[in-house]
Parts: sequence; structure tokens; C-alpha cells
Amino acid sequence: MTALPLASRALADAYGRVATDLRVSLTDRCNLRCAYCMPPEGLDWLPKDEVLRDDEIVRLIAIGVEQLGIREVRFTGGEPLLRPGLVGIVAATAALRPRPNISLTTNAIGLARRTAGLASAGLSTPSGSSGSPCGTDMPMCSPDWLPRLEPASRRSR
Repeated sequence: MTALPLASRALADAYGRVATDLRVSLTDRCNLRCAYCMPPEGLDWLPKDEVLRDDEIVRLIAIGVEQLGIREVRFTGGEPLLRPGLVGIVAATAALRPRPNISLTTNAIGLARRTAGLASAGLSTPSGSSGSPCGTDMPMCSPDWLPRLEPASRRSR
């Protein structure tokens, strides 16, 4: 079987716009109860057996990157830092060829403890979600995020 050229397999909408970025929600859970996303009565969490396993998530990302022209993968949630296999998912995504840009939208609670592992795994850019304690003016939201968080990471061990 001959593979189709990438251009004919790209994710295009009815207007011909081609999607090159993929947002992947890693969990429906969050460690905050922000009014804009959490109703006062709370939410029903997905049963564990309905949430994709780490290897299933990586397989879907691989199809997007290797076959559909995805060049950027952004991990979101809920709060993606709550996903136990986050570092492994980032590492497997970074190992794909062509290597996509990998980013993470987070409220930054607990990020300092995970900075070194995420950077080693291949995370390109963390960013703060608006409305969270992180906001967009936190040091981790700037291009030099890793050196600024490393001291905090060492303190939290």
C-alpha cells in the first residue's frame, strides 16, 4: 500500500484551512474550583475506564504528527499536572518525528515540583491559564521558564 502525500491527508475544514495544532485534554479533573469552569454543584468526573490510557493518547498524537501534519501539541485538562503519566506522555510525544512543539496549559499549582522532569521529557513551553493563580504574568509563562523555576523545584523536594 502506498502512503498518500501529507498534503492530501492534512486535517482541513470546509474552507480549506489546515489544522496544524492539536489540543489534548489529559484529564477532566482540576485542583481548583474556579467559578468560570466549575459550577457550585460540582461536576461528575469521568469513570477511570472511560479515560484514555497513556499509550492510547500517545498513539492518537502519533497519528496526528506522523500522518496528518500536526506540528504543535498542547496538553490541557482540567489540570494536566494531575495526570500521573504526564512526563511519560510528554517524552513519547517529543520522540515523534517530525518532533512537534509541545506546550502545556496549567494553573501552575505543583509545576515547580515537576519542572525538571517535564523539561527533560521535552516540554517546550508551559503557559498559565487565564483566571488561575498563575495568570499570564507568572515567571513560568515567559520564554526563560526553566531557569526561573529550577530553584523552586529544588526547594520543593
